[in-house]
Amino acid sequence: MLKRTFLPLLLVALAPTTVLAQIEFGIDGGLEITSTADTDDNVTEIAIPTDALRIGIWRSDRRIVELRPSVSRGSSGGRTLTELGLGAGLRFLLRDMDWEAAVPCIRVGGGLNYFKRSDADARTSDSATQFRAGAGVGVEIPIAEPVGFRLEGFYIHGFPNDNFPRFDSFGV
Repeated sequence: MLKRTFLPLLLVALAPTTVLAQIEFGIDGGLEITSTADTDDNVTEIAIPTDALRIGIWRSDRRIVELRPSVSRGSSGGRTLTELGLGAGLRFLLRDMDWEAAVPCIRVGGGLNYFKRSDADARTSDSATQFRAGAGVGVEIPIAEPVGFRLEGFYIHGFPNDNFPRFDSFGV
C-alpha cells in the first residue's frame, strides 16, 4: 500500500522541472445539449466540474495529447448506473503559448464509455460499451504562468450499436 501511494508522489517530487512543465491537469465545467436518435427529447446538462479529469501531455510547443479518464455513478428508484470512460485526443495551438495573449486552438479526439446498469437487489444487471468521437474549437486564455483558462465550443458524436442509439452533443 505504501509503495503504491508514495512512490508516484516521490517520483513526481524528484522529476526534473522540465518534465513537470510539460504535463497539465484540468477539471472541466460546461453546458451541453444532447439529442438522441430514437427520441425527440433533448437533454441539457450543466456540470461544474464534469466527471472527467483532463491530463495534457505537451509533445511540442503547439501539440498536446489529452487523456480524459472519467467515473460516474448514479442511482434512483432502486437502480444504479455506473459509467467508466476513457478518451484521448490531440489539441493543436495555432501559435506558440507566450502567456501574454489568448491563443486559438483546435481539438480532435475519441473515446469509449462502459456502462453497467443494475437493480438494487443485484438480480438483474447489464452492461454495454459505446464509442464516441468529437472536435472542438476554442481559445486558451492565460491567467498567470502556468495557469490558464480554456473556452471551447465542441461537438461529440456517439456511434450507435445494439445497446445504444446514435447521439449528438453540442456544448461550451
